Amino acid sequence: MRNGKLLVLIIERTFLLLKNIGLLFFVPIIVVDVLIPVLNYISYSVHGISDELYYRISELTQIFIPFFSVWWVIFILKEFVDSDGCELLYTNQKTPAKSSIFMAFGIYCLNIIALYFIYSCLFKNFLMELIKILMVCVFFFGLSLFFSKMTDSTSITILILVMYTLINLIDYKHEGIFPLYFTGEKASLTMLFINSIPLAAIGLAFLLAGIFLRKKQ
Repeated sequence: MRNGKLLVLIIERTFLLLKNIGLLFFVPIIVVDVLIPVLNYISYSVHGISDELYYRISELTQIFIPFFSVWWVIFILKEFVDSDGCELLYTNQKTPAKSSIFMAFGIYCLNIIALYFIYSCLFKNFLMELIKILMVCVFFFGLSLFFSKMTDSTSITILILVMYTLINLIDYKHEGIFPLYFTGEKASLTMLFINSIPLAAIGLAFLLAGIFLRKKQ
């Protein structure tokens, strides 16, 4: 009962924080649920269900989904990190702000799971692509929290994420090179073990480091 009330409080606080973002709240939704499907539909109308469509979907999702996985996270953090309320992120409140950050990230992940489920109906291997992209999102999540803490600036954090994303696109290799995630190959178990899982592990390490360092202050 107590845990149920706490969950309700966290949900209410999360939606309040997301509401405070204003129109920027809709950016990830437009990108994931409108822009990517429309661009892929155009490719489908030209190539049909083919390898060209598969690689087009893979390319677009790798470009947009990881970065926008932390869009809500960054703007929620902005309310605390860029103000005098930074310590509220980790204080022992009934509903600490970090719970809302995790929930916002979780909501985004559920949204992309729905998108990938649709694509998996066309290409079975997209369940593997889903695992890969979720691990990359975890990496972005960890980076966001860690650098927001280290720099006390969400603007610098956004710049770091943009630079990392651009490096992936500029230094793109077909087979992918760790610690970059962008690849032109279809996702496989080998790719997960040598690239995606290590990235997720590093992301979790950044996440824990950010929380630990904040508590030490």
